[in-house]
Amino acid sequence: MRDGVDLNTGDARTQVKAIGENGTGLARPDKFDWPGRLSELAQDFPPEVLVFSVGSNDAQDLTDERGDTVVTMADEEAWDEEYSRRLAAVFDEFEHTATSVVWLGQLRPSDDRIGDVNRHIHELASEVASSRAWVQVQDLGELTGSEVQGTSKCLSADGLHLTAECYLGAAGELSERLDLA
Repeated sequence: MRDGVDLNTGDARTQVKAIGENGTGLARPDKFDWPGRLSELAQDFPPEVLVFSVGSNDAQDLTDERGDTVVTMADEEAWDEEYSRRLAAVFDEFEHTATSVVWLGQLRPSDDRIGDVNRHIHELASEVASSRAWVQVQDLGELTGSEVQGTSKCLSADGLHLTAECYLGAAGELSERLDLA
């Protein structure tokens, strides 16, 4: 990911720090520890706004930091509970900062299994965010003008990842929609 990118948001210029790790999400902390990384960010350099978006890589069993399975996807209730706990851990890192957290739900890719999990994770995040005043929920499908129920015009040839043009369009739309007062 690019770091320290300038994003023209209209009249003002905003410095954007993109923190990304390809192929990661909240399912596999043995691959990348998002709660740990965001804890460091909250302590060392709490941003004004954190846009957090994961999920497309999380249609799998949930593991711990050693890679051992904590809960399988087959146990839907336990999976939802653990994933919600992980979302809460990320959101709660910023509770006592001046950071506004924006959850950005994923698009529905061409793979129905991943698409169903993406939408379900968005529902879980919306539920977790509902009791946290510092967290807002936005939907990438709405920001890009893409359909939520089918393959998006914004997906690259692999059918999973967004095109750069759609990311830029979503960033511009998001900057207009944010209610950060």
